[in-house]
Amino acid sequence: MSTYAIFAYASLIVMAAAPLLLIIAMKKIHNDEVPTIEAGLLILGGIIIWFWLINAFSYLPGS
Repeated sequence: MSTYAIFAYASLIVMAAAPLLLIIAMKKIHNDEVPTIEAGLLILGGIIIWFWLINAFSYLPGS
């Protein structure tokens, strides 16, 4: 199995992390629990993970 396929399958395992980060950040902003900068970092992390996963799909065998 190629390195890219391993990378892609590992990405599938963490797929729930990006939307989860975004949901947590939005709830914390809504409840004023965290400073805006911390919530912004959570959102940025979620978006980065999401794009990383989209990129990983192109390396799956057969795609």
